[in-house]
Amino acid sequence: MDPIKLLDDLTSATVAAHQRPGFFDQRLRRAEVLLPTAELVIAIDPDRAMGFARALPVADHRHAALAVMAAELVGTDPGRANTLFADVEHNATSWSARTAVGVVRMAVALHRTDRRRAERLLRQAEARLLADTPAQTACFAGEFATALAVLDRRRAEKALDKAATRPLSPEEMGDDTWAAGSEQRLMVAVAMVAYSPRKAEQILARVHAPYDRDCLRPRLIKAIAAVDLAHAERLARATTNAYHRVVWLGETAEISARREPARADRLIREARGMAEAMTDGTQYRWSMSAALKAVAVREPERADRLATSIGDVWLSGSLAGAIAATNPARGLELARSVPDKEMRTRLLAEAAQEIAAVDPALAEDVVREGLPSWEVADVLLRMVPVDPDRAARLARKVGHHPPRASVFVALLSTMRG
Repeated sequence: MDPIKLLDDLTSATVAAHQRPGFFDQRLRRAEVLLPTAELVIAIDPDRAMGFARALPVADHRHAALAVMAAELVGTDPGRANTLFADVEHNATSWSARTAVGVVRMAVALHRTDRRRAERLLRQAEARLLADTPAQTACFAGEFATALAVLDRRRAEKALDKAATRPLSPEEMGDDTWAAGSEQRLMVAVAMVAYSPRKAEQILARVHAPYDRDCLRPRLIKAIAAVDLAHAERLARATTNAYHRVVWLGETAEISARREPARADRLIREARGMAEAMTDGTQYRWSMSAALKAVAVREPERADRLATSIGDVWLSGSLAGAIAATNPARGLELARSVPDKEMRTRLLAEAAQEIAAVDPALAEDVVREGLPSWEVADVLLRMVPVDPDRAARLARKVGHHPPRASVFVALLSTMRG
């Protein structure tokens, strides 16, 4: 693969992605590619740095990109770094949370050689992170803390503490919804897991709507499970709702299966017993699915047999992704057996993600069946390590710019090592 050609593809997709307004989730997706693109531009072709930044249609995006690029050059080319950063520093009073991430990286890079300037930039960046809208603060608080933690872990944790207490009134949130406000709490909570899982749990508890808390809790459980399985299990049990408990225990068992098989087996037995006691048909399906997915991590054939013995096409189909990891043909068969079109598409995407890592050609066949753009991107991201040329070729056919850019970011990042 030609890195310059890939960089052309990436910058074109990133610039195009930022030329349109969007809802909260769409803006978040665009945010995921802007700063990584800036890093790759400066690493691969520094001479095009200003051209890339000037092509971004919004000043906020331009300043964020320039700050990140300058941070990458502080140690190797301080003159160019200062040139890139000059416009950003001139507009310090209007920095967004996105730009603050780049500025804190610049400050960390400067800290050894110019501590006074670095501290001034850090204070400005911290202030601007919290002065942005709650949505933007939440979007970038995690990246901000990660950059700052290299220098001062405690200070990074304090920044997240402050981000977690931002008010979420409709007036401050602008065009964001109350649902997005709950999502913002989750984003900060997940970022806090690296510092304190207990504090992360407390942040999610501040979501005022019980329904929102229950919808978001599984994602926090997964984040906590990566660092503390026992804590994740306790959090999964922290509900009086039997349905939620069995689903969350099943998901915790799925995460535990390879790291702590004994814990996983215990949770699976408990989850299956609770699922079998469910009288509501829908709740039974979802809860039993969670339990059998956990079984499938280590014993896919057994999970398949158990689901088949129950005689529910939807339940068997829900295992498509887990089965496809070791038996691609069977995983696709299960996904295609589900009659509901929307669910069938989702399950095919899950199966294709697993297949991409073992049989890229077969995964390509599934992609051609018409999966949505972000699902295609997720498949290609799994394909990048095993067949980068195929992933690049298919990425150029993805219809939406942010998912296309995300694949090019992964490809170039892999090439850089």
